[in-house]
Amino acid sequence: MTRTERIPEIFREAFRTALAHPFGPVQINLPRDVLVGTARFASVQHTAGNSRSINVLVASESDVVQATNILLTAKQPVIVAGGGCRQRFHFPQKRR
Repeated sequence: MTRTERIPEIFREAFRTALAHPFGPVQINLPRDVLVGTARFASVQHTAGNSRSINVLVASESDVVQATNILLTAKQPVIVAGGGCRQRFHFPQKRR
């Protein structure tokens, strides 16, 4: 990163990276000379085309109770959990 004019590009890429799987933090290091520099930036308007929402499926309480009963009565229960369950904000009680 050597030019102040590239700051919007760097932030767009950082947001794309943070919102891509696997979700996570992104660090941006801006040198002092870039931070103190001046540049003209085009105004960015929020539209559906330049952002995205993340939908997370949530089971109803009755679905969880039903799944629990199935697992408790199974002779050889198995849970196959995808990568999303490993993330801290998804089902922390199941990480054990």
